[in-house]
Amino acid sequence: EREREKERKKERKRERERERIPGGRVLRGGEAGRGRRRRKTQTQASSYPRSAAMAGKRARRGSSLNRGEWIWLEDDDDAWVPGLVTARGSGRVSAAKWGDGHTVTVDEDKCDSSGVMMNAAMDNLVDLDVLGEGSILHHIRQRYYDNDIYTLVGGILMAVNPFQLLDIYGMDKLNAYAGGDVETLPPHVYRTASMAYTELRKTS
Repeated sequence: EREREKERKKERKRERERERIPGGRVLRGGEAGRGRRRRKTQTQASSYPRSAAMAGKRARRGSSLNRGEWIWLEDDDDAWVPGLVTARGSGRVSAAKWGDGHTVTVDEDKCDSSGVMMNAAMDNLVDLDVLGEGSILHHIRQRYYDNDIYTLVGGILMAVNPFQLLDIYGMDKLNAYAGGDVETLPPHVYRTASMAYTELRKTS
């Protein structure tokens, strides 16, 4: 089972390398989150451009909203979706939604701006140059596609239900997080527990 999982990860990596959009942004495949959002097909889900900071503060903070720039647009199904700016004027922005190419026009304060760390991959989202709802959801989604269900936002550990059994628990994993400099290790519930226990011992 572990070998099959490794092969699936390698295949997903090869697919991402084949599927790119201008600007070096990598397209990611997979199934969208469950719950209130509808399930997407493989083609729909893979249309999301990979971006380490495609969201930010409202009202254009950190973004010029110029033509050709990627921004985040509010969406009824996915909360935020990427859009490519096609025009701007009179306090409004027109952008083509990635995937279906549908162009929408919204007020500038109704879209989230993009940062410049377009291909960065990081465990702690506070290291992004621009941080907002869109970027948080986007990165959690991308990590979910890679079966990385734990993500840090500062000192907060965020977890997503993988809806499958993952080989990320057990004594070997637990021992790796037991003591030492666990802050350099990837996000994990074991990491959070180890840090909490260490602090309790320090403060008695």
